[in-house]
Amino acid sequence: MSSYKSAYLCEVTQICAFIASTTLTILSIQPPTIVSYPQKLSASQSFQVAGTTYPDAVVTLDLTDANNAANEQSVTADASGNFSLDWTGTLVPGTYTFTVTAKDTSGATSLPTSPRTFIVTGSPFAAWGSTIMSYLLLAFAIIAGLALVLGTGYILWYRLGRLRRRLKKMTIHSGRNAQRDFERIMDDLHALAVLLHRARQNRKLTEEEETVLETLKRDLMKMEEDVLSRLEQIDDEAER
Repeated sequence: MSSYKSAYLCEVTQICAFIASTTLTILSIQPPTIVSYPQKLSASQSFQVAGTTYPDAVVTLDLTDANNAANEQSVTADASGNFSLDWTGTLVPGTYTFTVTAKDTSGATSLPTSPRTFIVTGSPFAAWGSTIMSYLLLAFAIIAGLALVLGTGYILWYRLGRLRRRLKKMTIHSGRNAQRDFERIMDDLHALAVLLHRARQNRKLTEEEETVLETLKRDLMKMEEDVLSRLEQIDDEAER
């Protein structure tokens, strides 16, 4: 009896030692196999991923956009393991990355597939509308620039015209005033010359008076010529 117990204990000890020295490796299930997906599509098209995995497994697609915003959607494979996931919702234009995992009916989850990338472009109508809008903005900028130049030119032309009319009016007014002043001076000098001439008729003028009379005659003639020349210049300037 004692030898039986010893043999039993020895066998149990060997089994425990074997279990303790053995490393158990738990393998995950295989990730899904992606069969097809669009590498480029427009925003108006739907994104669809098709592939194979374990029968009746839940397939989850993790989608990440260029801003690292993540979303996920799931679909269940059929009895043969085939699946097709149509992404619900609109994808804005940009570059996206996605991975796919599977969870079988026993609850085991696979590792994700290697990341795949695809591009979503804008719709042709949106691109056409953007091009038209760019041309319209350019045309508007050109028209606005022309309107600004023409408006500024018209304002300058109008103000220069007003300034020219004011200068013309001031020139004419100044010329008329100068003419009246010269006429007064000439009248005064002429009156003085007449007095001296009358005095000569009654008596003999002194040498100084004769000199003054001759000087007045010359100055009156010269002043008359100068006044007439100046008035002609003023009239010419006013007509320009």
